[in-house]
Amino acid sequence: MLNFYFVTTEKYLNSKFVEKIMKVLCVYPHPPSGVNGVMSFVRELYSDIPSEDFSKVGVWFDLYYTDEEKTLKAFGSEDKQKIKESFMQKVKSENPQIIHLNSYALDKDCVSFLEEYKKENPTTKIVYTAHSLAFQDFERDSYEKKLFRGISEGLLSEVLNLADLHFQNIPEEEKEKRILHILRKFDIPANQERVERLKIRSYMIGLQKKLMGIADENVFVSEFLRESSKRVYGIDGKVIENGVSIGETYENYKDEIERASSNWRKRFHRDGDLLIGYVGRITENKGIFDLLRAFKRLSKEMNNVYLYFSGPYLDETIGKLAKEAGRLFGKRVFFFRKDTLPQPFSEGEKIGMSKIYKTFDLVVYPSNYEPFGLVPLESISCGTPTLVRDVDNLSTFVKEGLCEGFKDEADLYRKMKEMLLNIDEHKKSINEKKEIVRKKYYSSVMRKNYKKLFKETLYLREAP
Repeated sequence: MLNFYFVTTEKYLNSKFVEKIMKVLCVYPHPPSGVNGVMSFVRELYSDIPSEDFSKVGVWFDLYYTDEEKTLKAFGSEDKQKIKESFMQKVKSENPQIIHLNSYALDKDCVSFLEEYKKENPTTKIVYTAHSLAFQDFERDSYEKKLFRGISEGLLSEVLNLADLHFQNIPEEEKEKRILHILRKFDIPANQERVERLKIRSYMIGLQKKLMGIADENVFVSEFLRESSKRVYGIDGKVIENGVSIGETYENYKDEIERASSNWRKRFHRDGDLLIGYVGRITENKGIFDLLRAFKRLSKEMNNVYLYFSGPYLDETIGKLAKEAGRLFGKRVFFFRKDTLPQPFSEGEKIGMSKIYKTFDLVVYPSNYEPFGLVPLESISCGTPTLVRDVDNLSTFVKEGLCEGFKDEADLYRKMKEMLLNIDEHKKSINEKKEIVRKKYYSSVMRKNYKKLFKETLYLREAP
């Protein structure tokens, strides 16, 4: 069980400062790959808690449930029921004061269980952290934009209306009729894939709204998400930005990291070569094809520039990128092998990731949709100038002066060229930017803010 220690105020405890224990159960999505942004968040948030005191439940429905080192795979309805029973038993046995829910880890049966559990245990408080918004995950998805011939405001509105039906006693046949009606309304040919996609997307939207509805406190990882939720869901909450700790690792092992990155460059490149790096999941939604096309244009004018992709990927995506790169692939465009890439969880892995960031002259993060954006903060923490698409929460980093921003592919080409031609000037201001990250976006700041929130959430029930 996760223990937080804090001192309560005299307002609630008759002028006595009493040390109390706060028990928190963290629930988060645990994908089959074992890696995602929310898992990174969980590890950073609870990293200062001894492992024997860390109580967590990782859930990924239709695949498996994991509680610490135990794993239960689910491929059918019977196994899914075991997952639900295991989760419910975990909550009952731990009897936490705070249940910290993250993203869409649960299904509707587990949500219904939590509703009943709260009624029976009114002192238990639920805090929900939104790492993204389900309706934006739908409207920004590159594949689904193609599948539905664009996602208009009208189509999104219909899907939002459909979301609530999943938590009502309505037959599946009736839901499918509603979906078919929506497709006809927007002249979208009906097929099984489109029907299933709309069913899943509307369910995820309904599930998120339900989770937010049962929470005592809703937390958004950025002001961008908070404003989006208010606008579409009508649900408000607090903002606690995500945190990074790779900067601390970089400063502690600076000599080793800089020596390693320098040696690597000497081994594979000449003096004067300029290296552009992309770090993150290598998927179309991250804007990687815009980056590659802009680089191809740049490479015709500058014969000393190179592009590296670094992050988890599917072989199919790499094949498409290699085809787009053409003759540049393997000569000016490269990919780090995915089995050699560290995940920045342990100190050793953070050192490895720091070496990658430090190897580049410029990091470009062209994501089309970004609820927060850890990569730019990590890059700056390692002393590397960073260029981001000026959208969503990445626009916040541009306004704060942490990153340069671009609007579209043509602008990306121009900004990369300008930054590389003046890279020494951009590197001169990096220490000021690192200080902004340290003060606002370090994991220590995030942990402090969450402990304060958990404490205040419990005070709501203790106040006379």
